Amino acid sequence: MISILVVDDEKITREYIKYVFNEKKMEAFVIEAVDGLEGIIQFKKYHPEIVIMDIHMPNKNGLEAAEEIRKLNKETIILVLTAYTEFEYAQRALKNKADDYLLKPISPEHLIQCIEPYLEGRRTETIRKNEEEYSCIAKTIEESKVYIETRLKEKISLIDVATYFGYSPYYFSKAFNKFTGMNLNAYINLLRIEESKKMMRDRTLSLQDISQNVGFDNYNYFCKVFKKTVGVLPSEFRKNS
Repeated sequence: MISILVVDDEKITREYIKYVFNEKKMEAFVIEAVDGLEGIIQFKKYHPEIVIMDIHMPNKNGLEAAEEIRKLNKETIILVLTAYTEFEYAQRALKNKADDYLLKPISPEHLIQCIEPYLEGRRTETIRKNEEEYSCIAKTIEESKVYIETRLKEKISLIDVATYFGYSPYYFSKAFNKFTGMNLNAYINLLRIEESKKMMRDRTLSLQDISQNVGFDNYNYFCKVFKKTVGVLPSEFRKNS
């Protein structure tokens, strides 16, 4: 959802713009301000992607507010509202501070036509960023698997793995679960159990030694995880393998 700041001292204009967005089912979160000064405060608070700004307002006019907003964020789309008789002001705004203008009274069609290209551009950019993020985290998850496989004998925690790859534990945990279908601890235990099954071919190793070699400090816990994963106790598995 895109955020839009509407700055106008006339409540009827603000309500009208919100009504049009609602009727057209625009995916927009609308923030309101009654003058340029409040507009700047609201901009700093919400960082909207689009600003619709009237020119003539008390305290601080639209051109002054647009200039300050432009200094705060060069990427923000600024559209000025102006009457036909104030077109000279709109030209000044377009030259230095704004991206486009809307003539009052604004028809619903004109408002949507003016906003839609910017919304579409933001949607495209969001999709691109999401795809890049998806590709990046997918690569990281695959790299984390290698990281874990080479450290099975060590104590491995979610915090360790997440920190190593530069993510918060919460975000990494959700991503790992999403891409693998299991949480990190379950995955680590699965790898350890699979490795322990291979080691059981070596009859010179005791089950206690094997449990330690794959990273289990507690033998009883190893047996519990093994039975839950394989269906039988380690001793039964070794006997029948």
